[in-house]
Amino acid sequence: MHNRATRPRRRARLVSDRTLHLCAAFGLSPALAVRAPRPNTRLARQLADSRAKLTLITGPSGAGKSLLIDALAREARRRGIRLVRVAAAPTLRRARAGPNVQTGTRTVVDRLGLPLGQAVRVLAWSGLAEARLMARRVDRLSAGERARFEIARAWSVTLRTRAPGRGDPASDACWVVADEFLALLDRPTAAACAAALSRSLRRNDLPARWFVATSHADLARALRPDVIVRVREGGTRTLRANIRSGGADDAS
Repeated sequence: MHNRATRPRRRARLVSDRTLHLCAAFGLSPALAVRAPRPNTRLARQLADSRAKLTLITGPSGAGKSLLIDALAREARRRGIRLVRVAAAPTLRRARAGPNVQTGTRTVVDRLGLPLGQAVRVLAWSGLAEARLMARRVDRLSAGERARFEIARAWSVTLRTRAPGRGDPASDACWVVADEFLALLDRPTAAACAAALSRSLRRNDLPARWFVATSHADLARALRPDVIVRVREGGTRTLRANIRSGGADDAS
């Protein structure tokens, strides 16, 4: 009989019989099937070094767009850059004012923390141009309206961030990363929001870089990104640059 000190350890079984039978039926390797996908840290660093103001990550669902967004977020933290994450399906968070105060109890225009005129412009750019929506409490917004509010919130953070060099066209004062960018919106509204973001970045109004991921191919024309990353299920990633000039340089 083994005592506690000499009792052999049992190895935890990572794959069940059901999973093994499933893999055998479809010709899958169990080791590959259960292995978690790895983020492409090298590609994230290449994108971080590209100095592009707006990077679009596109591809089918499950291809690895979210992993690349997460890798970019880690890269921002590694470099000490302020990071703003835009949630695709935002939930209400508690405010710092106290444990009994929720962000949802404040109105949309109050939540941005900007002067009124600037807040109205940002909300209009984000697709919340109606005064009744600006004066509404955040917790009374629909899912689509709250998604647009998330864009406005990220916009407001970048406007409040002081750039280290006003003349730098791709300032690293702040990075915004957005997964499933504008996915909850109807496509005309999404295109209008994307075009407004692109115009503001081209005017150098925002001291920030934006990295957005979406499976919708229709946003590329509205966003006019500096770099497009096409993520494929096979693991191949292609970079396209200079989309605005019509030319494209692809690199796998």
